[in-house]
Amino acid sequence: MPSQTHSTWINFELLYLSGHCPKFTWLSLQNGRSALSSSMTFFSEEVQFLIQKMIETDPSVTFINKDLSIALRHKETVSRLQKQESIANGELFWKHFTCTIDLLRYVDGQWILTYIQPSISPHKKDYMNMAYIMYLLCQYHIVPTQIDFIFINSQYKRQKTLNLKQLTCQRNATSKVNLLIPSVVSKIKALSKTVVSPTAPDIPFGMHCLKPSHCHFLGACFPRLATDSILSISGISKQKKVDFVKKNIISLHDVALHVTMNERHAMQVSSLLDDRIHCDQPLIRQFLDLLSFPLYFMDFEVAQFIVPPFEGLKPLHQLPFQYSIHILKDFHSEPEHISFLSSHTENPEYEFAKQLSGDIPENVSVIVFNKNLEQLILRYLQHQFPSYQATLLRISKQLIDLSPLFLKNGYYHPKMNGKFSLKDIYTAISSSNTNQFESLSIKNGESANIAYKSYLYESDPQKRDVLLNQLQTYCRLDTYAMVEIIKYFYKMSKDT
Repeated sequence: MPSQTHSTWINFELLYLSGHCPKFTWLSLQNGRSALSSSMTFFSEEVQFLIQKMIETDPSVTFINKDLSIALRHKETVSRLQKQESIANGELFWKHFTCTIDLLRYVDGQWILTYIQPSISPHKKDYMNMAYIMYLLCQYHIVPTQIDFIFINSQYKRQKTLNLKQLTCQRNATSKVNLLIPSVVSKIKALSKTVVSPTAPDIPFGMHCLKPSHCHFLGACFPRLATDSILSISGISKQKKVDFVKKNIISLHDVALHVTMNERHAMQVSSLLDDRIHCDQPLIRQFLDLLSFPLYFMDFEVAQFIVPPFEGLKPLHQLPFQYSIHILKDFHSEPEHISFLSSHTENPEYEFAKQLSGDIPENVSVIVFNKNLEQLILRYLQHQFPSYQATLLRISKQLIDLSPLFLKNGYYHPKMNGKFSLKDIYTAISSSNTNQFESLSIKNGESANIAYKSYLYESDPQKRDVLLNQLQTYCRLDTYAMVEIIKYFYKMSKDT
């Protein structure tokens, strides 16, 4: 069988991305960076759970420990397959290429491959991934005669006991996957030549550099775009930015000279070029006049699951599990902090609604950043728990959204660099000049979601406590950041 001595790996995600930019894969390997699809990362704990549930009644299947290195997982996978044993959560590599095998069973002299995707609908990319796995299996003389595609039934509603057959949908993907194998083989051969090249491919700037987000290697590939460029202006579409770069309109000076800008774009460009803060004092005073002390700064955290963890929930339900509230009695005081975080493995929604109803009094301003999520959750909880409906409706009417103040050009700091998230605004105005969120184990809402899932699946009490502490610290900083922003605006209004 093929041997492997490389320290860098190409998984399917890197192969797929190479179709848009082979230079990205070349640079990823040079820099030791891996690439994982966002859905597989986000739902990895649940996929592992699904695999284990699928094989728990079949002692002939060996589940390979996910915590082992790629090399050790590969070694055990090959050893089992050579003996014609069924495996789950396996790993294979061949030359530079590696793949994960969710489930491969040997039944009546034939191999059956099962692929699990944590989504509610199949995509061509999934079939290509299965074709990629098939190709690697063929290098070990294993040719599955059947390929089963497992995805999630969005209409499933959990009862007390999880029903795996109702939760998942199964489709025979054999013929569709086989048709894609030649195309995948062609991509593998092309990429094999690219990765052994001593120099990176020369790929021009394009949408692949910005979509879905800015490439990790953007500054290395195009240094002129790294700072003070067209990319740092918010509100211009990615396609327009690509078009401008192709016309050699790159720097902010180029933009100022050659582009007709609206008020928002002009404000950002002048702020960045002059390295000065833009501040609309009347708009800020108007916002401050809306506030009624004591001020309650609030932030919710929610989690989404493909495997509903509690009775009555459907896949991808937004489950509120945590909130943080800072209370500011006046602009000169230190804020008090109260919070909710479910420390039980039961549905937290009732306790969430109950405690929140008691924590927010009448006739106070409840400040949030981008109120869409809070309003959505409050509406859901009103419907779910009629006894708290009136109080939760009252709280939703007390919400004051901080984010429009920035979106309406009320304030812009050059350090925001075209970004208008709470974290970017707080980092820009913070006297420490450091991104405090970067030092946290949990840095954003997505990683908070993953941490809460890990908490529910974790059996070690010490690890569970660590996760709870990390969640508390993260959510607390979100509301504290809003406190500091409001204090900053108050001081600014008094100084002028």
